[in-house]
Amino acid sequence: MARSMIDGLQGREPEWDLVGLENARLYLAMAMMAHASHKVGARVSLPLATTANPFDDWK
Repeated sequence: MARSMIDGLQGREPEWDLVGLENARLYLAMAMMAHASHKVGARVSLPLATTANPFDDWK
């Protein structure tokens, strides 16, 4: 994977597909959505109201 990252940076075709920034942000938001849903005990929707870690203020 590191070789693929270097290849991409140097303009060559990487052996492995790498996750782009927009998809990485979406995947992180989906993971945080599961935590936020658990915290409030109900479904939440994308985009989340806040980008903070939902467990930071969970008591």
